[in-house]
Amino acid sequence: MAEAGKAEPWGDGVNAEFEVNISLIKGWGLAEARKILIGRAVDSYWKKPPGVENYQVALAEGEPLATLVFSEYLVDPVSGLTGSAFVDFTADAHGFLLVMAIPLPRKTSYEEVEERLVDLARSFDFEVLNIRRTRGVLGDHDNGFEIKFYAPILGATLEGVASKAKQIFTMAISYDGSIPNIAAIMRLFRNNSPDVFLGMSESEYLEFKGPPYELRKDSPWKHLLCDDIARFANSEHGGLIAIGFATKKISGTDVAIKVAPVPVNAKRHQSYQQVADQYIYPPVEGLRFESFSVSDGEVCCIIVPTQREMNKPYMVQGALADGEYRGGMISIPRRRGEDSIPITAREIHRMISAGRSFLMNSSFSGFEDTGG
Repeated sequence: MAEAGKAEPWGDGVNAEFEVNISLIKGWGLAEARKILIGRAVDSYWKKPPGVENYQVALAEGEPLATLVFSEYLVDPVSGLTGSAFVDFTADAHGFLLVMAIPLPRKTSYEEVEERLVDLARSFDFEVLNIRRTRGVLGDHDNGFEIKFYAPILGATLEGVASKAKQIFTMAISYDGSIPNIAAIMRLFRNNSPDVFLGMSESEYLEFKGPPYELRKDSPWKHLLCDDIARFANSEHGGLIAIGFATKKISGTDVAIKVAPVPVNAKRHQSYQQVADQYIYPPVEGLRFESFSVSDGEVCCIIVPTQREMNKPYMVQGALADGEYRGGMISIPRRRGEDSIPITAREIHRMISAGRSFLMNSSFSGFEDTGG
């Protein structure tokens, strides 16, 4: 029985399936849910025809005795692709099955996603029991996968499994190949919660930070802030810096796994803008800062829109050289996937010299100086 005053997140169920209300899953352990739902399924389904005829077979062959279906579709905010997930409970009291339907992203092969799913399972301590390629997994024109994971039930919670399912889904289809829509991500963020970022990986348009810049101790925070902004300003599509997230390395990529709120600071946006204006040249057009209140603090976003090519490159006053910050240098930070590539003053001079040489020795050599 449920504890007094503790709302159950599932209804009466159909056959041996029970739909779970995502908003009510906090505090529920999976072992507790298994005990309750199998008990209900036995009473309402397995003891009656046609279930009674298959009950012993299900017990012997490890077939599901009760199924917990998550009521909300899994949605990738970048591509708009959707999937689904449910939990199967069998006679094995030591584990559970997480079964997911995942679409095949465009411009992606089955082999790429399958390899990704195996890596993700390993990072979450899940065992892959089966990956089945499907057609029409969510509709007449959707190809994809049905994947079945096994995981220990000890210590597992409904909330934790739902979060991991979302992360696996988002990471599995991150090879979509589409141009990111940062505005769409921010709309989802504003209308939902910071959880929309969980499961996303850092990329050429997205970077996660834990502590805010002004609380970092490992390097001059003003330089670090301007470096990150300028990298996105010099990129093809701009980018988004999300502050207040813990990450985990999965398949060589940092993935947001937890909201880690930062202290509320009413002057943070103004301070960041002033620093950017002081150290980045030319000024970044349309630079925006947004904060969102959560329990125990806030999370912050720095939005760097796509910049005009004629304004590039964006330069930062000050640079790290040999592990030391040198204010007399300038840098032109660039971004390639997750990696950042700074340019030293010497490299900039080499570029200018090459340009001057080109102007002096190419088509411009044919012009006459008319004297004005």
